[in-house]
Amino acid sequence: MAAINGIYAELAKKIDSVAIDVNLLRGNLRKVAYRVTFTEDNVEVSLKDVTGLKETVSYIERLIMRLE
Repeated sequence: MAAINGIYAELAKKIDSVAIDVNLLRGNLRKVAYRVTFTEDNVEVSLKDVTGLKETVSYIERLIMRLE
């Protein structure tokens, strides 16, 4: 039972970490976009400034690697 609780605790930490990263990602996207729409299956971005786009894409790639 203790092992299961430990697994749940680790999972909860990872979920919290990813949730924080998703909120930071939303902030980064808002820097370069005038409209960001998050749906269940998709993210639609209308760009206003492409200078920060490379940084945002890099951030998305790092987030995906952490989820794998």
